[in-house]
Amino acid sequence: MFGRFVERRGPRFSALVAAVLFAGGTIGAGLSIAAGSLWGFYLTYGALGGLGLGIGYISPVSTLVKWFPNRRGLATGMAVFGFGAGSIITGPIAASLMERVGIPSTFYILGSSYLILMFLGAFYIERPPEGWMPAGMRKEKEAGGVRVQADLAQLTANEAVRTRRFWMLWIMMFINISAGMMLISVASPMAQEKVGMTAIAAASMVGLMGIFNGGGRIGWAATTSVARTST
Repeated sequence: MFGRFVERRGPRFSALVAAVLFAGGTIGAGLSIAAGSLWGFYLTYGALGGLGLGIGYISPVSTLVKWFPNRRGLATGMAVFGFGAGSIITGPIAASLMERVGIPSTFYILGSSYLILMFLGAFYIERPPEGWMPAGMRKEKEAGGVRVQADLAQLTANEAVRTRRFWMLWIMMFINISAGMMLISVASPMAQEKVGMTAIAAASMVGLMGIFNGGGRIGWAATTSVARTST
């Protein structure tokens, strides 16, 4: 659904919508915590912030693969590197803010910061011209050196959801991401309770996980690009 929205309205508008939703969800989470409302937290940080996160994740990825059609895997890896490695910055900052100003104010500060940074990033996103491709890839195509395998053919959203391959990939990603997010969410509390780390040290540990998380995204994505090129 979000993919269709991004393609229809464009990555810039979609990124602006994502900024408002995600930042609003984060600030709303602070308000919910201050009011002691668990359901308010679910609706703001979970539902509203989740919608913003989903749209914000798709906007740069779908745009980058259009700019780098010959390095789709690497381009995607570079885009999601920030998603995986973002905890390197936000983890220690959030832990420090919670100790200094409290949890609700931490959400207010983070939400306001996200809004500004995501707005600035949104105005930078732009689609390439229709039919654009790198000069080297264009020469290879004109020489007959570029061949797209049938299994990798691009499908529309309506066509994709009718294929078994799409749903197998969706289930795989759902399990993978759910497990990863559950582990990341409890990594800091586990480090503090089981190992005796301080909140700052636990946040740094989560940041270290983010380094490997982001590095793995680039490394494996780049490997798929090389493998596809070699075939």
